[in-house]
Amino acid sequence: MFSQFTNAAKGLPRSNTACSAINAIFAVKEIRPWTLRLRTLMQGHILYHPVTPLTQRIVRGANLTALMFERLKNVSNAWVAMADEVLPLIFVNSTLARRLRAFITVTCGLLPNRSAEVTETCRRLEYFLQADRPPPANTTPYLHWSELIEPIKALSAAVDDVLSTCINYDRFFGYANASLMEKTAQNLSAAGLPVMILYFDAAPATSADLSDLNSTLLDIRLRLPFNVVDLTRNFKVLDKYWTPSSRPRVRDSMKYFTSGFIDVQEQLARSYLTLIGGLDGDEDANLYSNLLLPVEMKFVPGPCYQVDPMLPIFASNLPMIVVIIWICTAVFAVRAIVYEKECRLKEFTKVMGMGNLVHWLNWWTVSAVLMGASSLCAALMLKFGGINPNADFFVLLGCLLAYLWAIIPQAFLVSVFYSKANFAAVVSGLFYFIMFIPYALVLIYELDYIQLSALSLFPQVALALAFTRLADLERTGIGAQWNNLWGTELTNESFTLGNCMVMLLVDGILAFVCTLYLEAVLPSTYGVPQKWYFLFSPSFWKNVCRKCCCYARNRTDEDRKVDVGELPSSPPESSSSMSFSSSFWPQHPSAQIYNQFHEPPPDKCSVGVSIRGLTKTYRRGKQTAVNNLWADFYEGQITSFLGHNGAGKTTTMSILTGIYPATSGDAYICGRNIKTEMPAIRTFLGLCPQHNILYDRMTVKEHLYFYGSIKGL
Repeated sequence: MFSQFTNAAKGLPRSNTACSAINAIFAVKEIRPWTLRLRTLMQGHILYHPVTPLTQRIVRGANLTALMFERLKNVSNAWVAMADEVLPLIFVNSTLARRLRAFITVTCGLLPNRSAEVTETCRRLEYFLQADRPPPANTTPYLHWSELIEPIKALSAAVDDVLSTCINYDRFFGYANASLMEKTAQNLSAAGLPVMILYFDAAPATSADLSDLNSTLLDIRLRLPFNVVDLTRNFKVLDKYWTPSSRPRVRDSMKYFTSGFIDVQEQLARSYLTLIGGLDGDEDANLYSNLLLPVEMKFVPGPCYQVDPMLPIFASNLPMIVVIIWICTAVFAVRAIVYEKECRLKEFTKVMGMGNLVHWLNWWTVSAVLMGASSLCAALMLKFGGINPNADFFVLLGCLLAYLWAIIPQAFLVSVFYSKANFAAVVSGLFYFIMFIPYALVLIYELDYIQLSALSLFPQVALALAFTRLADLERTGIGAQWNNLWGTELTNESFTLGNCMVMLLVDGILAFVCTLYLEAVLPSTYGVPQKWYFLFSPSFWKNVCRKCCCYARNRTDEDRKVDVGELPSSPPESSSSMSFSSSFWPQHPSAQIYNQFHEPPPDKCSVGVSIRGLTKTYRRGKQTAVNNLWADFYEGQITSFLGHNGAGKTTTMSILTGIYPATSGDAYICGRNIKTEMPAIRTFLGLCPQHNILYDRMTVKEHLYFYGSIKGL
């Protein structure tokens, strides 16, 4: 043991190299987080502004640690000078040395049956503590106390060198010019030296009178280089992901401690308190001074939490996993809805009188049943699969059901924009995943309540936030419960799990309202689009009132009779019940020629269908299917629509039933305009189409029952 210590001591740097060795250690980048605090204490530069009598007294009191180093330096110098005299006194004449020699002699003499190892140890100890020094030519392999004098003197010299050349005894430098101080700090930082800037913002400028300091709060700003501590802008100093545990990592989480920031702050505070306490700030520091009492730093106690190594992995990936679970279901729902539109089945059911709201409620019910079953399975896996064991099962299920409430109308909203099923399915899947991308902003930035609420208008983001909150509550060991749905003191979140669920409900309502509105106003291959302001038109609210009062289905025949004089007039000089424009007829034939080839209108007959200038063109006006058709169909008669292929018969009937929108012109059925009152018209109108309106998975009986139920049979 003693020989090893001797060899190690002989390898210590001498007085001319000790400070260089310490500086080389300070320069090692890998251990800099652990050595920066000591280097700041020994070689730090603290630049302050302004220079006033008060600030000088404060920094003088804060520099007491440097005075302690100076006392240690004096002690070291005295030790080096007296080492040759003190060491023999310690090992020869001291009471402790005499007692040790007597104790070893008695102990070793009372052991008659000593082993060889014990005997050897006794000899080494007796030789090391004997008072007489061995001769210079001694060949004994044992170590004597006199051989430690030179290594101890070398070590003392190295310590003295460090205290003399490696320590900056005056760390505070005052500057009257703040700009010059900042420039000097930049140069020192570029040179690799530890530096801090100290601003006294509320210090008296001309007087050192301390009589009013009891009522004056000192305003101090302490700044460090940006590469030493974390940036506090946008809460960058906080953890990227919330954890209930403390931050015990010295290198990454205690930079204000390892940089020496807390030491300087504590020294300044102690100096200021000494001044306002009436103590003498110029008292000489010594090793036993009250001004040099040590400060102990401990972690703030926190509540208990659950340690689960797998939970952080699931917490960071579970939001995306849960969002992706329903991507296929949402895509299939969009494809099925658009396929029904593509086959014109949806529009025919509307012709038969089924309301638009009933159509969407039907699809909502089907989608909710299918997705609800998968939500139940997912909730069971989360609860009993060990991912969220502490959470309430019904809270998990409610969160998933709230998400279904939001994404089903979202699928409806996407289906409004497309008329081809396969293309709509591809776009809906891409759109579904894109809606999750804004969640990355939540991971990058510390957003406030308003910003999180805005991002939660995307259902995928709201669900990801909800599962992040579920993971946070799970880490606390409590789990999500109904009583902490709106927050708990342990997590301290402004946007809670309850807020996420409410936003999912709001998202579902907004998406459904947008679906109904956009479906009504967007031009489509089938159906008659409404004006963008149709919600403010009297006809819209008139139809709403009729539906609410069951007026549309209970109208009498007298209510449906129409006075021809109330409708737009026929073309000039025409008295026929039907007219049209073509290359054969002139635009305005004389009444004699016109009536010669047209049957005059019957007397005392009510007009059931009145067509006024109906026109339909395709391919941006290049192909005309119906050209300025004027006609009246009367109640009590069977009207036949004849013509060659391509004459526009099917197109006219499709326009009258609302399957196709008219390019221009108008038509009235039982006094109601086909452009504004089509839902009311369809309650008493039927159509036998020329295309397939049968569902692939329904029997003939089911078709008869289905369409009969729509017509109220």
